[in-house]
Amino acid sequence: GIAKLLRYVCDLDFDEAPDYNLCRKFLKDELKKKGCDKDRVLIFKKTVKKPVTKVDASKQASNKENAVKSTRSA
Repeated sequence: GIAKLLRYVCDLDFDEAPDYNLCRKFLKDELKKKGCDKDRVLIFKKTVKKPVTKVDASKQASNKENAVKSTRSA
């Protein structure tokens, strides 16, 4: 499935050409497993994310620090 495809792509060398037939097989197998009709068009929706502000970024950093501290004390 998708995990196999990602592992395959990540293991490619920079100058190595991918085996597109194999990539298609990974995707087709996953779609078949999910019950998708191969004759339909796949529609990928783009989610709109709000921009991260400096305040949001500092909150995220603080939350990560607190999470690390709590796992260390556990």
